[in-house]
Amino acid sequence: MRQVVEVNSEELLQRLRHDCVTFFAFYLQDDLYMRVPEFHIDIWNELLEHLQKANMEGAQYQLRKLFAVPRGHAKSTIAKLATILFILYSPLYFVLYVSKSNILAKNAVRDIIEWLESPEHQQLHGPTIRKRSSESDSQWTLEVGIRVLGTGEFIRKVVIFRALGSEQQIRGMLIKNKRPQIIIIDDIEDYSNTHTPEARQKVASWFMGELLKAFDENRHFVMFIGNMICDTSLLARLSKLPEWNPTIYGSLVYDKNTDAVISLWEEKNPKAKLLKEYETYQGLGVRHIWEAEMMNLTHEAIMEQDFVALVQPPLPTKEELTEGFLCLDPAYGKKAYNDQSAITIHARIMGVKVPVIIDSACGHWNESELFDELLNISMLWGITVWCIEANAAQQLLIPLFKLMFLERGMNDNAITFIPISKGKQSKGSHINAFRAAVGAGSYGIVESQSELLQLLKEYIPEKTTKDDLLDSSAYGLLVWSLYSSVMKVNGIQSRIDFSVGNDATRPELIQGIMCEGL
Repeated sequence: MRQVVEVNSEELLQRLRHDCVTFFAFYLQDDLYMRVPEFHIDIWNELLEHLQKANMEGAQYQLRKLFAVPRGHAKSTIAKLATILFILYSPLYFVLYVSKSNILAKNAVRDIIEWLESPEHQQLHGPTIRKRSSESDSQWTLEVGIRVLGTGEFIRKVVIFRALGSEQQIRGMLIKNKRPQIIIIDDIEDYSNTHTPEARQKVASWFMGELLKAFDENRHFVMFIGNMICDTSLLARLSKLPEWNPTIYGSLVYDKNTDAVISLWEEKNPKAKLLKEYETYQGLGVRHIWEAEMMNLTHEAIMEQDFVALVQPPLPTKEELTEGFLCLDPAYGKKAYNDQSAITIHARIMGVKVPVIIDSACGHWNESELFDELLNISMLWGITVWCIEANAAQQLLIPLFKLMFLERGMNDNAITFIPISKGKQSKGSHINAFRAAVGAGSYGIVESQSELLQLLKEYIPEKTTKDDLLDSSAYGLLVWSLYSSVMKVNGIQSRIDFSVGNDATRPELIQGIMCEGL
């Protein structure tokens, strides 16, 4: 239930001039059914700073302000209320309201006029009189009453409104020898005018070549508010220019006080709802749309806040390793739709306090090709411990690999085999535990494994399908906790001795590996 507070006219005028919440409540009335969020107040305070500049007597100015605000966060409401703010409290009086289409711009102007003609406004400021109203010309002229703050004096101000759609021909902008002074550019981009380079260039050419040249050269205030459809949209490009004074919001923000990611507007867009929506977009392969519309391309800074303690050393040499093992998450079948066998190499590096993934490989290999891949990796890094996922089918790989050693005349005792299992833990919780360890800085990933790190950052349980490499990576936590003593005994071998003292025939690849290693 709305609380009614009695205030006198002078106090109300003071609050309207300086307080965002009062201004919103006065004009929105029952349409304001939520608390005004903090970021709306921040936006309003920035507008008040520009309003102060617009009141510099005798000064010439070209004020520009860009706001990137997520979809569904009341951009247009802010834009329309900002128009009234500058009408009431600045000397500017010619409003050009620009939207994606002329119809949308007209609707916005009608809303503004309706607020200026409301009983509440007229009771406080005096009557609002329409002098001209032309739907066909998208033009309105009003005589607006304004009560002067401090003196209580009533003055009359003639205000001109023009509505314009993006890329619409700009004509008739010189009215009574005046050009637009308050220019509101409200969400002029969507997928239809940003989906190709040609479409984006057309918008930019119209904006820079026609729209910006239609203003009063001496005095004007331009507010461009919207959300970034893509990183090459006009709003995104202008947001990189200091002269536009950009302020960029994502629907999820980092709270420095709590070191947590929170919703920009929790009451309207709860964090849980936003994350669920992000999962849906990501699952459909269109997360870039959500990241543009809802995060205004701030996702890398926000969505990855749980990786702030990331340990990412450079790729080491074999001589810098002290302990290590490889993890194999095998798969069967060489078709594109089959899962891939995934190998990750885990090691301790001199000077690095936590274990690190230093290398990885994945592919559709048969058993012989997989064996050769493991041998190559062992010789490259001096790794003699092979950890292999030990479910019923994959347990067969250990005796099979031992047999392959014997068939190739190689010493199978040079390698220590460890069957590993996640037990009753689900794959999702298994990978998430590893993700948390990497984010907390208790497990590292070398710089060269950027693709693996990106997979980990983007992982969503039951949504991410290509998770073989992540599953292999996640076994690292288990192996270090259960078999660290094995790693200490085996260490890293500068020379792995596969010889058995006979002249058995060996394939060419293995001969090459043996010559390099022996």
